[in-house]
Amino acid sequence: ERGFFSVDSEWRFKHVNKKAADLLGEDSHTLVGEVFWEEFPEAEGSVFENKTKEAVEEHRPVSFRWDYEPLDAEFCIQAHPSDGGLSVCFEDLTEANAKKKLERHGLESSQDVIWMFEPDFSDTLFVNSTYEEVIGQPRDALNENPTAFLEATHPDDREKLRENMDRISGGEPVDFEIRVNPREDYGRWVWLRGHPVYAGDEPVAVVGFTRDVTERKEREEELRKTKERLDLAVEGAELGVWDWNLEENEVNYDDRWAEMLGMSSGGTSGVRFRRENAHPEDLPEVNEELERHVAGETDRFEAEYRMRTAEGDWKWIRSVGQAVERGNDGTAKRVVGAHMDIDDRKEHERLLEWGNEVLDSLWRTSREMIDADSPEGVYEALEGFGSAVFEEAGFYVWEDGVLRCEQDCVSTDDDDPAWIAFSRAEKTLTICGDDSVTKSYEEADRGTDFEDADVVRIDVPVGNEGVLTVRAEETGYLLSRPLKRFLDSLVVSAETTLRRLEKESRLSETADELEEKNRQLRQVSEIDDVIRQLMKSVVEAEGKESIQEIVCENVLRVEGWDAVVLLKEDGEDVTVECSCGDEGFADVILSSLEGAPVSDSLDDDEVRTIDDVARAEKSAWRSAVLDNGYLSVATVPVRYGNRRFGVLEVYSSETGAFMGEYSDALVDAATVTGYAFTSVEQMRSIMSGGFDRFTLRLDADETDCFFSVLADELDTGVRINAVVPGGGKTTVYFNTEADGDDLRRVADDEGVELSETVNGYGAKVSGMSVVGQATELGGRVTRYASESGSLLVEVDLPQGTDARGLLDTISEEFPGAELAARKSSKSSEMRGSPLEDLTERQRTVLRLAHESGFFESPREKTGQDLADEMGITATTFHQHLRSAQKKMVRKILEVSD
Repeated sequence: ERGFFSVDSEWRFKHVNKKAADLLGEDSHTLVGEVFWEEFPEAEGSVFENKTKEAVEEHRPVSFRWDYEPLDAEFCIQAHPSDGGLSVCFEDLTEANAKKKLERHGLESSQDVIWMFEPDFSDTLFVNSTYEEVIGQPRDALNENPTAFLEATHPDDREKLRENMDRISGGEPVDFEIRVNPREDYGRWVWLRGHPVYAGDEPVAVVGFTRDVTERKEREEELRKTKERLDLAVEGAELGVWDWNLEENEVNYDDRWAEMLGMSSGGTSGVRFRRENAHPEDLPEVNEELERHVAGETDRFEAEYRMRTAEGDWKWIRSVGQAVERGNDGTAKRVVGAHMDIDDRKEHERLLEWGNEVLDSLWRTSREMIDADSPEGVYEALEGFGSAVFEEAGFYVWEDGVLRCEQDCVSTDDDDPAWIAFSRAEKTLTICGDDSVTKSYEEADRGTDFEDADVVRIDVPVGNEGVLTVRAEETGYLLSRPLKRFLDSLVVSAETTLRRLEKESRLSETADELEEKNRQLRQVSEIDDVIRQLMKSVVEAEGKESIQEIVCENVLRVEGWDAVVLLKEDGEDVTVECSCGDEGFADVILSSLEGAPVSDSLDDDEVRTIDDVARAEKSAWRSAVLDNGYLSVATVPVRYGNRRFGVLEVYSSETGAFMGEYSDALVDAATVTGYAFTSVEQMRSIMSGGFDRFTLRLDADETDCFFSVLADELDTGVRINAVVPGGGKTTVYFNTEADGDDLRRVADDEGVELSETVNGYGAKVSGMSVVGQATELGGRVTRYASESGSLLVEVDLPQGTDARGLLDTISEEFPGAELAARKSSKSSEMRGSPLEDLTERQRTVLRLAHESGFFESPREKTGQDLADEMGITATTFHQHLRSAQKKMVRKILEVSD
């Protein structure tokens, strides 16, 4: 096919065929009537002007070739003069010109793939660079194999591509879509259009474009899926459907859509219905979203807005739609959608928003209550919370038997909601009106209908302090479960704060009491120090007089204790053994025994304290004590076991100086004193040689101490060498002729810890009643023996000791006990011996060291072990031991001090 055009005598185009327009790159319709030289100014002065004017002037046809530079093409032209004009027939002589034409039109950078092949696809004439991105294959592959693009085509679409290649090679234009790009797993959709190019009657090339339409395909797929989803949603849920035809500007709503608004479908058709019945505040945004979707700016239309119902109320709906048909310019021609009733959800969201506001107010109120320094501050914070969240609030405070709130007063006789909530200790909810109804908040929450109430009131009790009252018109809020939790949390915070304030008030009120208590504790600590020093001193004392002085001096070290007197009963008389602190006061006591507590304590051995002498019964003693400036007194018997040595009496110029721990401390001091007296008397009698040995016969079946069982079961004698009290058990060192294995068996049966020593054995025992009674009388047990089912126990007591007292005491525990023998010793076993000058504690330490193997090599027990048994420090133990050794060496060597 050749290009053809004709011009008139003024060189205006009269006719231009399609081929000519294509070759010239113009539109045939626009060229008709235009002047040739104005449309193609490049032809002026060229061979074309010379030859065509020659044909016109000489009125003869001409033929020539013309290199037309704007198209970089070589045309073969035949020009024939006609009536008043010229007819021109021409054709493009080179295939390359077509390629250059494409390049000159900027197609190299086109977003579409522009291609040109030999008609049979035996050679690639032109492919722009977009090929590689869209097709997913290098352009160089087409140089080696012009049909390499088949490999970049989805396997399922290759047959379609081959069919269209055959059609275009056969002279037919093609228009089809396939999937390409193996790099993207053939995920790109492309649209191909092409047609053959002729030179004369022969096709010289096939040319066309390939456009990426993946996005459009995806939209179409999404539209398809959306329609499926909409169909399913409509079928499975109560959704209303609308269909808007934009070309005819008609909207149709289905019956369910209309029912949501309480209308019939016939009364809801038309575009104006939405505009007239949507809430004015929501309509602009809805229209904007619709316009954007219609214009293709969004994939779907979504909006939430209010619409008027048949009753005139507003209902929230959610509308979703999508264009199912669009024009060539992308504008929607038809939009289909659905809407749903979301009124309940919006109400829930509104409640959540309100709940967040309540939480903020609750947090602020909690902070205010934490910072409050009085209950009134808490009440104000509670009332402030109610006012911030509800329309009205108040707090009724419980005082003087009524609930008070500003000028209002509610008593027990009133049937008021505040009183009902306070008396029942539960939240109540009341419909306010002519016929008010008050019910528990829990009952209302379980379904009581308050929706028709204009005003509803809640009363919330706050412990025993009062009631918080709030009023509101939004009944939905008052019946919500979150509010119940908020109110419960608020009450807990308020009650916690009120308890804290109450505790702080009590702490403030008792500050002076605590200070006084601290002072007393300091005194108790001081007393403890005194008692510890007292115990240490009396244990090391060597005589009764020394013990008395130590006791009196240490007792007076306690702050507030001013005078101390140690008295004893001598027949029918009372004598002073020792006194400190107030010279001459002891004589005042002896001359004023009438009504004195010491007289009663000497009779019944009871501890007595008088915290305020001025309140005591009138007596000579009361007058004498007050005259000397003393206001309180403690009277404590001094005894050890069954032995009584007298009474320790302490006076103070302060009232209440001997309460609680102070009295207990004096009892401890008296006990230590009694123990020290007992030890001194025991050693004095032994040293003087004046002691009696008593042999007691006991029923073996009645006794259960370890040594009784040992003597009875093994039919052997047990010699007691030393007794060391300490801790919860007493360590006894002894020797016996019993077999060692038998001895250990009995010890295991009795649960006694047994150890071997240099001179025998050591046993830790917890029960030794006979030993305990003998010690209390100033004596000691020396031997256990078995005799024909009976148990013989030898006891040494100082001469002059009432043996009957020992026998009576032991008989209370062992009814069958009897005195079997008595023997008096007139000479001292220690007189003149190296032990004569040792104190009791030094002799005890020396005997314990000997019995336990301390002097053996290697030592069986260390000094620390023996100190622990005696309940003293290792330093004290070694001091006593060295002192005893020094005295014994001096005695033996007859070295004088």
